[in-house]
Amino acid sequence: MSKVDEALAEIEAALAAMAPAHEGLRDFALLNLQDDTKTYVNDGIGQYDRRKGLLGNAKIHLEKLITDTYPTLRLPDASISVKADLSQNVGTIGAAFSEVTSEPAVSLGMTASEPETK
Repeated sequence: MSKVDEALAEIEAALAAMAPAHEGLRDFALLNLQDDTKTYVNDGIGQYDRRKGLLGNAKIHLEKLITDTYPTLRLPDASISVKADLSQNVGTIGAAFSEVTSEPAVSLGMTASEPETK
């Protein structure tokens, strides 16, 4: 099982685990509650709705990764002329890079002290 498959299974489990409490809060919201209690319940419903949306979006994107053959990512075959053009550019880039020099290393001026016996 791939990491993506594991993540999908974890999302499914999370959605299933939170469903009863989410439904229970929605049931509470239908009752004749005091204002503070109704606010508390509605805030909880909002938190569950938000989390459910985030998990749903994550699931959609993970499924798209699988459809996109994740983890494999392969460019399509290139035509002969594209391959020749890239090959020519690799040569000129290599030639230019071989001319690049770097500045000499700079000393930090650090010295080591005498070793201490233990």
